[in-house]
Amino acid sequence: GCHGKVIAAFLPQKELNKLLQEEELYFHGDPSKFDKKKLNQEIDRCRRDWFAEDLEEMAQGLNVVAAPVLGPGELPMGYLAVLGLSSADATRQCGPLVAEAGKTLSRQLGAEIEM
Repeated sequence: GCHGKVIAAFLPQKELNKLLQEEELYFHGDPSKFDKKKLNQEIDRCRRDWFAEDLEEMAQGLNVVAAPVLGPGELPMGYLAVLGLSSADATRQCGPLVAEAGKTLSRQLGAEIEM
């Protein structure tokens, strides 16, 4: 889901390439639903906007946005997520707020994140 997307988006390219070689990938729920082109678009958007979405991909009725938490060297340490039973639009509106919280926590942990 979106938590995996935000981690993947901020991995060093070599580690991301290795991850994408795995036989079964769960970024879009069931591995049979995996779409590499879609994932690449989502990773690009996450790098730009600092959050990813999971709008009922993992579970019907559950919408989630997540932002990465980076540490020293700007490497992923974890993520922040907001999940709920709200509409896709309401969840999507939380994205920038979750992104800002992820950036703030990352800075506090020693990552050099631009404002």
